[in-house]
Amino acid sequence: MHRPLVAGNWKMNGSKSLLAEMAAAFRNRQPAAG
Repeated sequence: MHRPLVAGNWKMNGSKSLLAEMAAAFRNRQPAAG
C-alpha cells in the first residue's frame, strides 16, 4: 500500500501530501461517494 513516492512526498511536504494522497486514493476507490 505504501509507495516510495508517497513516502518521499510525506517527508518533503509533510502530512499535507499524505492527506492529499489518501483523499485521492479514497476518491479513486469510491467515485460514487463524491
